Amino acid sequence: MEKLSRNFCLGENSCNNSKSIEKYLQNWKLSPSSASDIYKRNGIFNYSCYFKVQTVKEEIPLSDGYASFNLFSDDLKMAYPKFEYLHLGRVQVALKPTKLDLNKSATICLRNKISILSMVETRLSDGPIYFSHFSTSSGYGFSLSDPDLATSLTLDVKIDGSSEMHGEEKIVLMFRFHYNVMKNFQFVRRRSHFVDERGKTTLYITKVAQGNRVVSRKIFWDRVSVPERWLVENNAAFCDERRRGDARVDWKEAAEAHVLMIDVPGFSEEEVKVEAEVGGGILQISGERREERGEEEGDKWHCAERSSSGKFLRRLKLPENAKLDESTLNLEKGVLTVTVPKVN
Repeated sequence: MEKLSRNFCLGENSCNNSKSIEKYLQNWKLSPSSASDIYKRNGIFNYSCYFKVQTVKEEIPLSDGYASFNLFSDDLKMAYPKFEYLHLGRVQVALKPTKLDLNKSATICLRNKISILSMVETRLSDGPIYFSHFSTSSGYGFSLSDPDLATSLTLDVKIDGSSEMHGEEKIVLMFRFHYNVMKNFQFVRRRSHFVDERGKTTLYITKVAQGNRVVSRKIFWDRVSVPERWLVENNAAFCDERRRGDARVDWKEAAEAHVLMIDVPGFSEEEVKVEAEVGGGILQISGERREERGEEEGDKWHCAERSSSGKFLRRLKLPENAKLDESTLNLEKGVLTVTVPKVN
C-alpha cells in the first residue's frame, strides 16, 4: 500500500493563516519514490548492462478544459539504440491547486492505446490530490521499435468549474513514472506489496485546512462521468471497459466495409437503436430492456441482476471512408451486426 505523507504546520493559527496555506501549496510535491521502491535487486532482475532504469518527472500548469499528454518522448528509441523493450513500473499522478476553495472538479484518465490503466474524478477544493498506477503484469511491456511508441501511454485531464482561473489561481499537473529498458524481453520482478486493482483506483486527497490530513477514497471507474469527447476520440481504450452497460464490441475493417459485432443478449430488435451522426462520423448503438417481473403474494426474490443491466450505450467514431447512411443491421442469437460500407 502506498505510504501516506503528512506535512504539519507549526501550530493551528499558522495552519489557518492563508499565507501559510499558500506557501504549503506552492511547496507541495509528490511523495518520494525511486526505482528501488519498485524493482527488486535480487532474483531475475539485476542492474546490469541488459537493463537501464529511468525516472521521468514533469510539472505542467493547466487551465480549464481538456488536455492530453503523451508520457513517452518522441526520441525514446533514439535514446536507447541498443535496447528493444520497455517495462513500465510505477506512475504517480497529482493535481495541485495553488489556492484552496477553488470551485473546480477534475477527471483524469491514464491509458495505453487499448485500455484504461487508472481513472479518477474528484473536486479540487480541499487541496492536492494524487494516485498511483502499478503495472498489473510483471511481463507487461512496450516495444521500442513500435512506430507509435510516443502515443502508447497517455494522460487525459479535464478541468471543469463555474469560472475561469485568473492570476495565481492555477492548477498544476504533476507526474512521475519509472521504467526500465531491456535488451531482451524478460519477466521483471517487482516488489510484491504493490497492488493494482482492475476497475478502481485509490485516490488520496490532502485536506490542507485540516492540518494537511490525507484521506483515501476508492474511485470505481464505472461511476466516473467520462467526458463524451474521450469516448469518441479514444474508443479503442474505452472498448476494453464495460463502461456503458454490457455491450461489448468487435470492430473489423474489411475490404469493402466496416463490420461491427455487438453483444446484446436478451434484447429484441425493438429494444435496440442504431443512430448515425453522418456529419461527425459517429455511430451510436443503444438499448433498453424493461423487465416486467410478475409479483404474487408470498413471492421472495433471491437475486434480480438481469433488470439492473438492461441498458447500454456505445458511441464509436468511424473513419471518413465509412458510409454511415448506408449501414445495414442484423440481430441474431444475441449479437447485433452492423455493416457500414466503405467509400470506393
